[in-house]
Amino acid sequence: MARRLWDEAGYSMALWAIVIATVIVPLMAFGTDVNRMYIVRTELQQAADAGALAGSRKIDVAYFRNTGKVRFSGEAYGEAASVASLNSASLEHKGAHPRVDAVILDNVRHTVTVRMSAAMEIMVPVITPRTTIHVSSTAQARVVRR
Repeated sequence: MARRLWDEAGYSMALWAIVIATVIVPLMAFGTDVNRMYIVRTELQQAADAGALAGSRKIDVAYFRNTGKVRFSGEAYGEAASVASLNSASLEHKGAHPRVDAVILDNVRHTVTVRMSAAMEIMVPVITPRTTIHVSSTAQARVVRR
């Protein structure tokens, strides 16, 4: 009788080990992945915002003084892409691979739009599929004549 009770206790421990390994550990990894996705999205959005603002500051001042019209300088595209890239470089350490997808200069509306994406490395690919996060930010240049 004593031998039988011992066997049942071992069975219970083995059952709990299987439950922990197949349910609890993957749920913890899934929760970590979801948290990382929100962090990466927030930092990627901040990088796109910074790039759009930096690009919108690069207007052709000489052209504005002569004509009174706003036009972006040739540096606006490069500045927007560079600032967005530099501000998203830290995401590599978080398992994301950011890139600037597009910089759109609109001289009619005086806006700079930066579109970025980041491919995420997922801890448990069976539960969470490979994810790519997309963000976009637009900044408008406003010039006041004094």
